Amino acid sequence: MLWLMSFLIVAAGIHAENGVPYDCSGSACANMYLYQETLNIANNMEKILPAGYTTFFELDTSVLIADGKLSPSCNDLRVYYYNGSATVEIKRHIREHTFACGSTTTKVWFNIQKDVLPSGTDSDYYLFYGNTTIVEQPEIDSSIYVFMDDFTSTEQFTELWRNNINGTLHLSSHNNSNYLSKSRLDSFGGYGLIGSELSQFELTAVFRYSSTSHELNDAINIGMTNGNLLGYVGSVRLKNQIGNSFSIKKAFSHESLSETAAAGNHPDDEWITVTLRKPSTKIRLLSSVGDSQLNSITYTAGSEYDSFDRVVLYGDASVYVHSIYVRKIETSDPFIWRSDDTSPASSTYHTLDNGNCTLSKIAQRSAPKRGKVSPRLFTCNGLAPGNPDVCSGHGDCNSWALFSSGCDCDSGYSGNDCQNWYCNGVLYSSSSTCSSNGTCTAPNVCACKTGFTGVYCSSWNCNSTDRLSSSVCSTNGSCTAPNACLCKSGYSGTNCENFYCNGVKYNNDTGCSLNGTCVAPSTCNCKSGFYGSACQNWNCSSVAMNSTSVCSGNGRCTSPNVCSCTSDYSGSKCDLVIKNCVPGFYGSTCEQGKHLNCTNS
Repeated sequence: MLWLMSFLIVAAGIHAENGVPYDCSGSACANMYLYQETLNIANNMEKILPAGYTTFFELDTSVLIADGKLSPSCNDLRVYYYNGSATVEIKRHIREHTFACGSTTTKVWFNIQKDVLPSGTDSDYYLFYGNTTIVEQPEIDSSIYVFMDDFTSTEQFTELWRNNINGTLHLSSHNNSNYLSKSRLDSFGGYGLIGSELSQFELTAVFRYSSTSHELNDAINIGMTNGNLLGYVGSVRLKNQIGNSFSIKKAFSHESLSETAAAGNHPDDEWITVTLRKPSTKIRLLSSVGDSQLNSITYTAGSEYDSFDRVVLYGDASVYVHSIYVRKIETSDPFIWRSDDTSPASSTYHTLDNGNCTLSKIAQRSAPKRGKVSPRLFTCNGLAPGNPDVCSGHGDCNSWALFSSGCDCDSGYSGNDCQNWYCNGVLYSSSSTCSSNGTCTAPNVCACKTGFTGVYCSSWNCNSTDRLSSSVCSTNGSCTAPNACLCKSGYSGTNCENFYCNGVKYNNDTGCSLNGTCVAPSTCNCKSGFYGSACQNWNCSSVAMNSTSVCSGNGRCTSPNVCSCTSDYSGSKCDLVIKNCVPGFYGSTCEQGKHLNCTNS
């Protein structure tokens, strides 16, 4: 008897955990699939999900391999479809390097086999595994995708790829594998022809740098264009030895439409996966290394370009491209989940032709009877698409949002519920966001506190002068907050405009004894001949004004080099004695005068 195993629901798919084996014994079990899962595909759109649509489901193959239920190569993991008369195997594909076999998030790609009506469900898909007789990998069929090239075929490379003018793409062999390669000297590259025009697409490319000779800011651009080389590319630019910056650009233009800071943490030889998705006017770029997402950025394009028919590869980085996939997408991928469990007691529930479990019998048997399949509404964190609060109001709830819980976040928002955003690389809820001077209200949008200005609230003024100006705070302090000057020692006032000399404000010359000007705190600029901290001192003939010997001891030094002599003395130094001589005579003994040459009579 066959049982359904439990699935963990994830965005855009299912996560298989522990399958329950068939009740089968004997030699017949040696050539069988031991485990089966039922896959239900729900169309969330209001239009038909067409047959041929490329989609995927997700499961943890690492657990299945560890439990011995799945081969390490995943070669025995197969997808079947009941077409109304028989259950037949359909083509499936597991990509390498990213979400590959053996990971916790293995993605299994396949095509829808029959139109699914709007809001309808198709439960005729099955997942089989646990067949030890299968050792060969299923043939990789490019028909699963609109465009696919893993560069294993020289003929396919010649058929699909063309060189741009002055550009050259090569099919190179490295470590026993073929890759699409482009040298650093060739920045023009080339393009691959899709064969049809797409308005909505998802392009995924897996590549790595092909040598260590590349330089910082070397870039590789992979995207979609048309015959006029108009379109969009995901650009990966080497920013340091272990990280890149990612941006959405217009093809063959340096115009960056949306960009992240340096992201990643990987050596040069690590495979990088970029996915450029355009389900409507919104373009999204996802990047990952292994099974780890590095970033997700979004650009809303409007209707600038709406027709694309080729994959373009160019840039100045030297790279090996492992594989490229393109699929046509709708606004929402189907939602895939397990059926509701019903009691397995019935002998007709999931039985296989009287226990004959051979592969041929499985392929030819009628569809297993199922319990009731209850329609399930695709939700994001418990909220349905269209709810104004879904994805925190910062994104769309879509099943094709591969890297989150269904939320396709608007540009600048991140997290499973689009609940996070940043201003200048700082999380909105951090105390240091917006330079600690405002609130981060949206990606790179700061609402500054009063008095703060600038994109990230990092600027402010003091008394209408920018805080970084050399003249701020009268050059006598620093502007530490809006209109808040931290004055240097000795300065005061709202603009550090005040200072004192000897307790007297700078604009009153009495602080410098009226003999100078107060030019700085306790600093007098004295007039000529005056000195001292308050310009209170001066000399007469090099003798201090208050010395007992100034003016020869016969007068007062009233100003620099000016003696006021006593009545008995005269001269600039008060060193000449004055006697009461007869008019016309002078000198200490009145010996000099106009009658000097006369004799007494």
